[in-house]
Amino acid sequence: RNARRDAMGCGVSRSQKVAPLSNIFPNAKSDDVQTSPGVTEQPVIADEALKLDEQRSDPSSAGSAPGGPSPIIAFQEQIQSDSDIFAVCAHESFILGGTIAVSGDATSGRKAIVEAEGEDKKYVFSGAKDIDELMVQLGCTGASLSCRKGRKAAPNQDNVFFCCAGRFTVFGVADGHGEDGHWASHWVVRYGAALIMSEAISAGQLPETEAIEKVFNFTHEALVLRARNDEFDVSFSGSTLTLCCIDHAVRKLMIAWVGDSSCIRSWTQQGGFQVECVTKDHTAKNVEERQRIHSCGGSIASVKGTQRVRFHSARSDQRLEESDGGLLVTRALGDTQMQKCGVIQKPSCEYIACSAREFVLCCTDGVWQQMSHEAVAELAHEAGPSRPGDAVLDIVEQAHDKWNQEADGQDTDDISAVLVWI
Repeated sequence: RNARRDAMGCGVSRSQKVAPLSNIFPNAKSDDVQTSPGVTEQPVIADEALKLDEQRSDPSSAGSAPGGPSPIIAFQEQIQSDSDIFAVCAHESFILGGTIAVSGDATSGRKAIVEAEGEDKKYVFSGAKDIDELMVQLGCTGASLSCRKGRKAAPNQDNVFFCCAGRFTVFGVADGHGEDGHWASHWVVRYGAALIMSEAISAGQLPETEAIEKVFNFTHEALVLRARNDEFDVSFSGSTLTLCCIDHAVRKLMIAWVGDSSCIRSWTQQGGFQVECVTKDHTAKNVEERQRIHSCGGSIASVKGTQRVRFHSARSDQRLEESDGGLLVTRALGDTQMQKCGVIQKPSCEYIACSAREFVLCCTDGVWQQMSHEAVAELAHEAGPSRPGDAVLDIVEQAHDKWNQEADGQDTDDISAVLVWI
């Protein structure tokens, strides 16, 4: 697979367009939280951060370049189209899932096409003449992906991305929620992919934790700014995001995430295989997450047997009181109103040394709610590194079938998986 990567070379030669965050914020605080006695990880509300950002863009504001935009506004303006994402770095292959706006919609990007049940996401890509050729290229490097629509009236709110650039493979999944969750996941994979690739390529190694936290902060604030510009809502809509970066030269993996789009790794051992779940879901089941929510004025309520974050306010803001039963995850990108009760965008991060015969698999909860880690890993091992596409197809189809058997005609979740063999 490494020989295949070398043979492919950097088939799409492009100049780096997005500056590394270490250059933009050389002395910036790395995390998105403020700490005080008795309160753990108080969130900085995105609206407040953007107000400060707008002040920085004013030439009269201290610390801003005369007449120049602030870093977050400059970055958001740089990433206006998919071609801007592909221009971040030279790469062999790059693929992004896309949400398609209804043509002529008066509300700009807010109204989106609703895909058919079981339909795969619309993909945009670079490095091949068509999507079939690109999938073959991915398969030759031991990778594959799928992002399939569930049965529901809304657009597919999952999203995926994959990029192979020399010694680095970067990929991830996102699971949107709320009325405009499909736009939230659409943009977080784009901003996250652009920033993580820029960091890895510029450093020549896996980004460090401080840089990863800046990536998630920047992605969050860029999403909020994009929502304002395109007139969609992220006050009660947002997305999970799981980012993976593999440095094949040293066989090392970095995984960073917010939310519950879990990631496993698995390797062969003594005629069998071992499985490890690398991520720990950010949900109200986690004691530390619950403590932060309570300390910030939120509450945890059981809704249809699931623990969710609720917001209680003395103000007569009924929308806050009736926010669709609460939020399942305790960390997310977007969800600016839910930040008032302790929902944050600070990621967890892990670095792992990998073996030669090992794979990494990221999935949204559309897979994990129906299949165990062991069952999914078994399908990947049965197909092996030469047939990753068969493994991903088996995973999403089995999850889809299980949803339909359980749902009895009710809505089912979207299903996404990205598989990469080391």
